[in-house]
Amino acid sequence: MRTRLLDAAAVVAVLAAALCGVACGRVVLDRPGEAGPDAGGGVDTAPAHDVAPPGDDALLPVPPFATVIRVINVGDRDFRLEGEDNSTCPYGFGIQGGAPVDQPTPLEEPSFSCGCDQCGATMNGHLRCATNDFLCQEAPIVLRPGAHFDFVWPGTVQVWLSPLAAGNPCASACTAVLPVPAGSYVFTLGHDPLPFTVQSPLPAPGGVVEIPVTAP
Repeated sequence: MRTRLLDAAAVVAVLAAALCGVACGRVVLDRPGEAGPDAGGGVDTAPAHDVAPPGDDALLPVPPFATVIRVINVGDRDFRLEGEDNSTCPYGFGIQGGAPVDQPTPLEEPSFSCGCDQCGATMNGHLRCATNDFLCQEAPIVLRPGAHFDFVWPGTVQVWLSPLAAGNPCASACTAVLPVPAGSYVFTLGHDPLPFTVQSPLPAPGGVVEIPVTAP
């Protein structure tokens, strides 16, 4: 993956249209025919959640909530998961609910960012921005009926903050990585012709959000 530094003054049009996500997590997959911990493949245990400091009465979990997004082929035909079996190419996972994800927001590595911590980093005082050129050359993953694919999401997303947003010292919109708080959300796997969606709370039961899919 190649990363280029850009001057934000040259990418105003991109900023107006950008809606970017958070870094792509580690994926775990048992391919058909390979030995795995169980018949369906994937991980056996859910990621642990952070908890409130000792002494709190409720000991409630606090964000970010590391979560396994599990794609399960519930159909009777092979399902092609478009994307790459590595950390550089997005699969199209998204989330929407309350702030900071009141708009559809990708869960994976952003293709464009202008970090709020880079205000005035350039000689002309503009933001320092970066764009990723994804090099996606691997074949799509094929899930046989009953098989599943696990995407590990760290519980954070990249969002765009306006100059008036609290905690944004920049003179123009910039990006920040924020934890997604507890609540009810719609998780999405982008797919043609229609995306697959599922409603789930955070923290997810057992630390797993399951998205059932079928081949068109």
